[in-house]
Amino acid sequence: MAEQPLYFFAVYAPDYTDADAPARRLAVRPQHLANAKVQREKLNIIRLGGALISPDSYQSDERKMIGSMGVYQAASLEAMWEIIKSDLYWTGNVWDKEKTVVFPYQPAFPLPTNPPAQ
Repeated sequence: MAEQPLYFFAVYAPDYTDADAPARRLAVRPQHLANAKVQREKLNIIRLGGALISPDSYQSDERKMIGSMGVYQAASLEAMWEIIKSDLYWTGNVWDKEKTVVFPYQPAFPLPTNPPAQ
């Protein structure tokens, strides 16, 4: 049986902007990063990702995280949304559910290769 093809998706997930949003992000961040590491290294879902930093803080020692972006691989747009909606930043009300967007994506250049699974 042939493997199902995987497609690339670009994800833009801004954080909510209420006063408690940074605290919610920091509360779940360690587990979010641990889960992302598994998705990247063992499951080959995340190809590239990280925090978005506010333009007024990116040059300071105290960068303010205001969202996330990433390039993922999934079998379909629906499968990609399932991945997003199971993320702790989604379930923990960090990412703004009304503003998060997922687009099918075609890289112009090769993406970084994932390290071999440990």
